[in-house]
Formats: sequence, C-alpha cells, structure tokens
Amino acid sequence: MRLVTAIIAALIVLVASSCIFIVNEGQSALLVQFGRIIDTGFKPGLHFKLPAPLQQVLRFDRRILTLDSLIRRRTTRRSPAMKHARSSASARS
Repeated sequence: MRLVTAIIAALIVLVASSCIFIVNEGQSALLVQFGRIIDTGFKPGLHFKLPAPLQQVLRFDRRILTLDSLIRRRTTRRSPAMKHARSSASARS
C-alpha cells in the first residue's frame, strides 16, 4: 500500500511540475495548444499551464543584440577619390 501511495504521489508531483513555467527578465513567452497560439505577453515570473502534451511554452529572448564596429573606408578604382587622385597625378606629369 505504501508503494502505491509513493508512486501516485510521485506522479502527482511530476504532472504538477510540468504545469508550472517561469519567464525570466529579458524573455518573452508564447503559450501554444495543439499548434495554435493561445496566449502571449507573459510578464517575468511564475505562470501555470496544462500538462505538456496539451500545452507548450515557447520562450524568446527580447534583448537587443547589436554589433558596434568601426567604419572603414575602402577606395576602389571606380570611386571618385581614385579618379581625383589619377587626374591630379597626370596633371603633374
């Protein structure tokens, strides 16, 4: 009898833990049920849903990812700077 009670308690804890999800700061979450979006806009914190086969949570990062790099100028044969350099070099000759 104790073994059956322990197994049932473990199953209850397992199902209950699959019904809870956490949205962290800087994250956004979608609640999906059978492939359809049910709810959006979860604020950071603890939230509840139905067990895993019925509802799933998709989390996305909301932080802005940027890359700051130095701007480098490249001169090519067709650029106006090169045409000006060629014309002034030929004028000196």
